[in-house]
Amino acid sequence: MAEFCVIFRGLPVIICVMCVLTCGHGATVLWKAPNVRVVQGLDYNLLEFENQLVGSEQVLGHYVVDWRDADYMPGFPPWYEDWEVYTAGGILDGHPSEIWMRVSGQYIYTRTAIPGSIVSIHLVGDNNDGIADIKVDGESVARLNMYAEKQTTVAVLVFGLARTNHQVLVQCESPDVAVLGAATLEERPAKWSQSPRLDDECLFIWGWNEVSRYDTEGFNIAADDWVCASTNPVTKVRWWGSFNGWRQSVPPQNIPSGFAFRFLARCPCGREGKI
Repeated sequence: MAEFCVIFRGLPVIICVMCVLTCGHGATVLWKAPNVRVVQGLDYNLLEFENQLVGSEQVLGHYVVDWRDADYMPGFPPWYEDWEVYTAGGILDGHPSEIWMRVSGQYIYTRTAIPGSIVSIHLVGDNNDGIADIKVDGESVARLNMYAEKQTTVAVLVFGLARTNHQVLVQCESPDVAVLGAATLEERPAKWSQSPRLDDECLFIWGWNEVSRYDTEGFNIAADDWVCASTNPVTKVRWWGSFNGWRQSVPPQNIPSGFAFRFLARCPCGREGKI
């Protein structure tokens, strides 16, 4: 683990770079857009929902406000719940919790019912699955090889969309491709927000540089405390930092690849806090 620490105001945390290599036998991300996050290996029941939603459903800390269920029931015509399908002249079936595309060129699509700026598309892969191309509003956002030695779920989260309804399309480039559904996600209000203070002309940030360092002496290095007025979990931490003395318009090459966080319990000044 490479050591690199950022100390910032507003959160009592110690941050150090942690370089992690992920090895496994799951699906492969062939390409994804910069505003896309792909997460594998979540429990199946954490990505498969049923309507009507009860209001507590979440995907990676984001609340599910709309669920477009990809279910299949045989019949004439077949039933695909909230999705429309293009069969390309082949079999397009599934089971009560999934839709399966079995022919190259098949695709399924839906439109979210509630406006939002984040959508997630949920798939599941195993050892006979192929390549899926995922599009939102006509633009490709991710291309995945869904082959996996063991059954593996994949969640594709797309951020930064216009706050409106969105069309989601999943196309089978090579069979099979199995889809659980798609969701509109919502971020609830932040537990604590302390934005940088700009000058009157919005050209400079009032503040100072705190040298990044990692504690090696056995004592805690903590920033200011912060208000916690709810029991909601902390699912994201965002902070503002700078590279001391760097004046170029692009970041330097030597930047951290990740961060580890430690939260300290509330404690009187000068006393050690518990994690």
